[in-house]
Amino acid sequence: MTEIGLVNEFLEIVKRELNTDYHSSDDHLSELTVYMMDLSPLRLRLSTFTPFILVTAGDIQCFGEETVADLVRQELVIRQDVPGSAVVLVEQDSGFLHSLGQDPYWAVILDRDVMTRIMRHPNPKREFLDSLRSKIPLRFLSPYEPNQPVTGSQFYGRTSELNLILTHPKRSFAIEGGRRIGKTSLLLEVKRLLINKVLPKGQAKRVVSYDFWGYKGEDSFFGEVVRHFDEGFPKLVKSDFANYFPRFVLRMKRMYGGAIIFLFDEVDDLIVHEQKTNYLLLDLLKRVAQADNCRLLVAGFRDLSEELNRHDTSLSFCQRLPLHNLEREQTMAMLREPMFNMGVKFERDVYPQILGDTGGHPQLVQLYGQALIEILDATGERIVTLAHIRQIKRTGRLYDTLIETLIDNTNDLEFALVYSLADQDEFGLEEIEEILASREIQLELKQIHHICRKLESIGIISRRGQADTYYFSIPLQPALARKLAGDDFVWRKARQQMQLEDVGL
Repeated sequence: MTEIGLVNEFLEIVKRELNTDYHSSDDHLSELTVYMMDLSPLRLRLSTFTPFILVTAGDIQCFGEETVADLVRQELVIRQDVPGSAVVLVEQDSGFLHSLGQDPYWAVILDRDVMTRIMRHPNPKREFLDSLRSKIPLRFLSPYEPNQPVTGSQFYGRTSELNLILTHPKRSFAIEGGRRIGKTSLLLEVKRLLINKVLPKGQAKRVVSYDFWGYKGEDSFFGEVVRHFDEGFPKLVKSDFANYFPRFVLRMKRMYGGAIIFLFDEVDDLIVHEQKTNYLLLDLLKRVAQADNCRLLVAGFRDLSEELNRHDTSLSFCQRLPLHNLEREQTMAMLREPMFNMGVKFERDVYPQILGDTGGHPQLVQLYGQALIEILDATGERIVTLAHIRQIKRTGRLYDTLIETLIDNTNDLEFALVYSLADQDEFGLEEIEEILASREIQLELKQIHHICRKLESIGIISRRGQADTYYFSIPLQPALARKLAGDDFVWRKARQQMQLEDVGL
């Protein structure tokens, strides 16, 4: 078998085993041949465009080992998103590239012998995975990212939400959920699937993303939309906006073959602005959507939920889609599948412990995964034990995140109620009313019910069956709240909030 035949056969076997695809890169940064392969089926950090850099015997003979090493280094610097995210296929011995398989590059270098071993193995996928994880630290394979949105191979769960959005192409949705619950990740995953798998080729421009964080007005929004479509920006005064915007969207629909799909994140800031401007933009978007010229997928938190509760909301055409904590099986999949592919096993009692500590909250599960990988990388161990769980807790990272999540998602009254209910295994509306009455606070039944629904929607509490009986999703969370401040302080802040809102006192 010729050397180039060996590489081609190797790429075809990986393609078959992973049920994926690859193509030659259009960007020729050097004289080396580069393929881009989709390694996302491995559910690790490796992306849909993982570079496979080919070093042929002819390259080595023509340029010499030193120059070839420099060319590979150049490709790694430009193409690697993170260390460990590129594969180098060498048709001969790869010893002269040894330094590129270490810090700071951590390239996965597979020479002729390794490729041959993988192809001849009874389970080529497993052998390929073994080769990946034996050559680079686990942290460069790990998909866990607790502090930023994820998509593609790093996205887990939300199957029913994705199916609902993608199988109803004319329906608009309002995605509600607490902070750090995964709203932005869901929008990013919807965008990726729409562009790569759902929409016909050439229609990617139909998908328009916009983050309303710090929103200032219609001009900035419309300017961004126009730039997205590579259109010249018209000089409009505000009186022209209401007439021009619907016509512009209709023209883009006709140009790109279908309704424009707007993905809007952080719409709470938009809603606050709209309340001051008589809902100019939202009313326009409603009009355009009802004419079947656009579709909206909006995501937000408290202000979005309150807006959707209004009987005359401009978002009445959006179906509500609340995000809760992940279900048990989704949580276990987020841990089990990547860890298995990284060669990591769990002792029997570890899964229940993580489930209890996180309640299925995506950020907390990601935090656990990241912390475990850091420990395993440092020790060289590949079996997760309860001792590792205790080690993570001793660092305080889990506790800090639990408290931050609680504070970020609750107002002062909700926090005070969580604080006072901390020692309750389960509770209902009556128990909450008793706590409020002991503080000389009177709320209507619908207000108490609304508080419970809000705490449920953000994953702080969960409901047993259909009854209004609740329990804490993560028992650690309210217990930690009690260590944060004293009882009098917590309720004084709650009363100050209520005085500002003029309710219950």
